[in-house]
Amino acid sequence: MSDARQAVMRFLHELCPNDQARAGLTADTELMAAGILDSFGVVQLIQFVEQEFNIRIPDSDIGPDLFASAAAISNYVEQRRVA
Repeated sequence: MSDARQAVMRFLHELCPNDQARAGLTADTELMAAGILDSFGVVQLIQFVEQEFNIRIPDSDIGPDLFASAAAISNYVEQRRVA
């Protein structure tokens, strides 16, 4: 597991509403469908990613695909860090 994925997973564990959600969280969990992310959680996640990885997420990149799962988020981070 990449450093980015580990950091994103740690952050998402903190956002989980309960122990059951936390226990079921994997890199491929659909975050909105599982109730882990809501609109406020998305804002928190954007702030976390920008601060943690020192990248800027342009408004044009923000959408449901970006926040679909921890895997999608960490893949995005890794692509942005290389560019």
